[in-house]
Parts: sequence; C-alpha cells; structure tokens
Amino acid sequence: MTGRLALPTRSLATVVMVVGLLCAAGAGEATAATYTWAGGSGSYTDPAHWIASPAAPGTLPGPTDDVVIAGTTDLTVDYVGPPGVQRSVGSLTLGGTSSGTQTLLIKTAGGTGDGRLEVSGPATITAHGRAILDQDATGLALPGNVPQLNFNGPATNAGVILARREGSVDDRIASIGSGTIANTGTIAVQSGQLEVKHIINTGTIAVDAGGQLFVNTGGQAIGFTHNGGTVTNHGDVLLNNSGWAQNGGTTTGNPVRIATGQLADTAGTGSFLVVGNGNKLSGTVPAGQTVQLGSPTDEQSNSMNLQPGGFTVAPGGTLILAPPPSNGVELLDNPLTVDGTLQVKATNTQAVVSGGLTVGASGSVGVDVGTLLLRGLTVNHGALSIAPGATVRLSSSTPNFMSDGTLDFQIASPTSFGTITRTGGETATLGGSARGVLVGGYVPAAGTAFKVITSLFTGTFGAVGGGFATQYTGDGVSLVYRGAAGGGGGAGGGGGATGGGPAPGGGPGTTPPKPALRCTVPNLKNKTVKDATTALKKARCALGTIKRPHRRKARRAATRIIAQTRRAGTTSTKGTKIGVTMGKPAKPRPKAKHKRR
Repeated sequence: MTGRLALPTRSLATVVMVVGLLCAAGAGEATAATYTWAGGSGSYTDPAHWIASPAAPGTLPGPTDDVVIAGTTDLTVDYVGPPGVQRSVGSLTLGGTSSGTQTLLIKTAGGTGDGRLEVSGPATITAHGRAILDQDATGLALPGNVPQLNFNGPATNAGVILARREGSVDDRIASIGSGTIANTGTIAVQSGQLEVKHIINTGTIAVDAGGQLFVNTGGQAIGFTHNGGTVTNHGDVLLNNSGWAQNGGTTTGNPVRIATGQLADTAGTGSFLVVGNGNKLSGTVPAGQTVQLGSPTDEQSNSMNLQPGGFTVAPGGTLILAPPPSNGVELLDNPLTVDGTLQVKATNTQAVVSGGLTVGASGSVGVDVGTLLLRGLTVNHGALSIAPGATVRLSSSTPNFMSDGTLDFQIASPTSFGTITRTGGETATLGGSARGVLVGGYVPAAGTAFKVITSLFTGTFGAVGGGFATQYTGDGVSLVYRGAAGGGGGAGGGGGATGGGPAPGGGPGTTPPKPALRCTVPNLKNKTVKDATTALKKARCALGTIKRPHRRKARRAATRIIAQTRRAGTTSTKGTKIGVTMGKPAKPRPKAKHKRR
C-alpha cells in the first residue's frame, strides 16, 4: 500500500473531461480590444479600415470592444446591417477633438432589413462627431427598414444626432437606446420618427414639420429633462406614458404633447398639452409658459393628479382647461393656486377642480364656455369672469366659495349671462366687488334683473359696477340694471336695490344700504390663543380651527401661533374665521455684541 490515492477509472476520466471543457471555454472567451477607424471614408464592415489593439488583423469590432471613429478630416463610415443581424460593441467614441466632421451613417438598404448597432457601455459624440439615422427609400414592411443606434449605457452628445426618413411605408426611425443621453449638442429630426428613452437637454432639439420625437420611457417616469438650451418643435414631440421635467430653457413652435404621463414644471418658457387619465402634475407654470389640460379634438376622458404641494400658476403663466365635448377634465387630490391666468373652455361639458382652488390677488380665472365645477374650497382674492351661458357650480363642501376679490358676470341677453350655482347645500361667502359686463351690443331696459348667483350666501359685495345694483334674496343674488347713467356704486351699486326687490314703480330703489363691515386679518404669529382671540375680535374676525401637534410633549410646548390660514392684511366679510397652527415660541434673536473701543 503506497501513499498515493487511487481513483476509480471512471472518476479519473470525468475529471479529465471537465478540465478539458474548462480549458476549451477559456480559450474561446473574447478579449476586449480597442478598434480605431483609419483610412478615410468607407464601409463599417471592411476590416481593412480597423486597427485593433491588441492586434487582430482581418476582424471587426465585437460585443465587448471599444470603438473609436475619429480623425482630423471629413469622413463617413457607412453602416448597413446584414439581414436579421444586430451588431454590438462595448463602447463608442464618435468624432475627433480638433477639426473635420466624422460621420457614422446608419442606413437601411433595400432587401437587407434593419441597420442596427448596439452600444452596451458608454458612448461619446464629440463636437466633431455626427450620427445619422437614415431610413431607406425602398419602404420595407415592418419590422424591417429601421435604422437603429441604440445607446444602452450613458451617452453624451456634443455633436449632432440626425434622423430622417426617405421611404413612406414605415414612418419609424427606431430607438437610439434605453440609456440616458446628455445632450449639449444638437438632436434633429428632419422627418419620420425618432424614439428615445431619456434625454437631459442643455443643447438644441429641432423637430421639423413631418418629424416626430417620440419619448417612450414607460411608467410615467421622466423621459425628457429640459435644463436649458432650446427645443424647436415644428413637427411633433410626444411623450407616451412618460414624463417631462421643465427646469429651464425655451420651447417654441407646437406644444409638447404628454399622453398619460407626467409634467414636473419649475421654469422655462413654452407650451404643453396634457391628455389622458392619471397624468401627474407638479410644480409651477412660470411666466411665459402655457399648459393646456385636455384637447377639444381628442375625444377621451382626462384626469390630472396634482402631486403633494399642489400645482401653481405663477404671474405671467397660463393654464387652460379644454376637454373634448363628450368627456371632461378633472384636477384631483391637491389644491390649485392661480396667481397668473386660468382659462376654462369646456364646450358642452365641464372642467372639475376637486382639490381646492385659490385665486391670488394677481390671479384671474375666465370661464369662457361650459361649466367649472368646484368640489373643494374655493377662495377668490383676484378676478373671476364668467361668460354668457357659462357656469361656476359649487359642489360637495360647505362653505364652498369665498370671494373678497372681483366677480364679473358677462351679460349678452335676458337669458344668456354668466352664473354661479350650487349642487346641494353649498354656501357662498360674498365680499369684494361684483360687476355686470354687457357684451355683444346688448343693452337691457332699466330695472331688468339677472339672477347671477343661485346659492345660500353670507355677506354682501362691497362695491357693484357696470351700471348695476344688487338684489339679495334668500336663495341668491341678482344684478339689476340701472341704466347707462346709473354707473357703478358701493354695496348697493350706487344706490340700487339691495334687499327686498325693486322699488315701487318697477325701477331700482334709491336708498343704499349701510356699507358692510369688513374683517381685516391681523398678524397672529407668535401670539397666544388668548391674545389672538382679542386681536381677531378687534379686527371683526373670529378664531377658527386650532391645529396642535399630536405628540404630548410637543403639544405642551406649543404655546404660540406659528401659522395662520389667511395672510395678514387681507380683507373678508365680517366674522370670517381664521384658523391657526400652534408651535414652539420663536426664539428671540441674540443682540449684536459691540466691542469697546
């Protein structure tokens, strides 16, 4: 017996076979190489143009290889994919650093199918690089005739990516990948469709008439981040189930279309059209920008989920609610704040704001056609104008509507004028001013009454203009025309009827009511509840809901008011309740120490 371990004959043979297979597999593994283009213009599939390092004469770049197409002169590398074959490389650098234009032309050819090149790793197009996706004119049927340069890793473009269609059967110019393209150069769609997953733009995006940039990220994820630069859209920019983050820059031409996606808006100029159900809206419509929700020519239901923090229209910004005739548009979940312009164009249908609406002092709302249905609390500090035949309808909240701004009721005939109505037991709290606005050349006879508000209400208007007086009844308010010479007036429209109907003889009354006392909201911050109650009483206001911390320790420490529901200095009707939030007292600022001289 020796010290050597004896193995059965069958086990020894198995070990030898396994070792042999492992060695064979190792010998067959590809080693990553760098392939550099040389020799001027030519075909991508010509091995004579490639210099590999380490050397591999007579070969083409493979799936793990790094490809460099550079130079100092103009040159074009023609890439035509063989039928049913998709080539892959590990990374791509297109363009030199000094002079000339180095072009990679990916072009389909009749009878050969797609021209497809995958880049699995990073891709760089320098300022001297240019990638052209050219759909062949032969018009091959699907799924052929689709040139593709798919960036599946991170890509940067400081040069040019250009897409064009020569054929007419298949309008697609397929994906430039699932990776993110950071664009500081130019992406141009001359014709056909260019599909992308995600672009971060500080450069130039140009879509010509007949072209389409199609962003197809999925899951409503952000597919286009516009941080600066320009988007010039003379064709179509469409986001399908994808999002657009507007952080700056300019967008001109046709509106960017978002279908069941997301608009995260903070800055920049341009116009956007959002359609479909379940869209997400967040941020602010800034000055110089227009956002339209719904389209009169696109018959589908439209719902917009306002994200936490709500959605704001800044001064100079415009939001348009324009649903199709057989479907409405609804804003859900969180409040809408209008410090700019809100237009409602709901032909034969309604636009719904469910999360609450606040119109700031600089804001204006125009209900041009149809119905604006308000399901949440609405506060108007600005201007609300209602066109003839249009309606603002209150629903699902008591009180539902408060106005210390301006209400304009446009009047076109005895039966066609703007109105505010209710669905159930809603209450309107009136203040500010009201005005009748005659349109279309219509002039009513003196004493003609128009019931503009049908709702329970409290308070009265502080002023009435347009030649009208007010007439208050138990279930609403009418504007009574006093004639062109009557002019406007105070709470009674300059002496018009304000309470018990027209004066004897059918004309307006002549005794104006006493001016309504107003609540001028005081500054309650850092006051105790007792001091706030006293201050509110003096200001003809009242204390509303008191919010306190839930935790016991924090609740005991919350002895001072840190926030209030209405801004100090604003006015409302007498007795308006002001809610407050309690917290820790503000710490006094330390006095500055002065050095002795």
